[in-house]
Amino acid sequence: MTEQVIHIRCDSDLQLDRVELSELEEFQDALKSLPEEGANELKAGLQRLGYSFPTSLWHGHRKILDGHQRNAVLAEMLK
Repeated sequence: MTEQVIHIRCDSDLQLDRVELSELEEFQDALKSLPEEGANELKAGLQRLGYSFPTSLWHGHRKILDGHQRNAVLAEMLK
């Protein structure tokens, strides 16, 4: 199995805090759903362009404010 690399392009100067994907907490539950076609497009974009936008967290917490769908697709890709 070949290792897949997803480039992080949103923080080339390494100024943002890094948090393990497994440490993040869902905040909106099932407020939005991502159809399979959308998930496949997002996965292809992540593979082609890298991770271009940081996940926004509630200050002082690990609760995701923005980036739920990107993180769900990344988690699926890591399985």
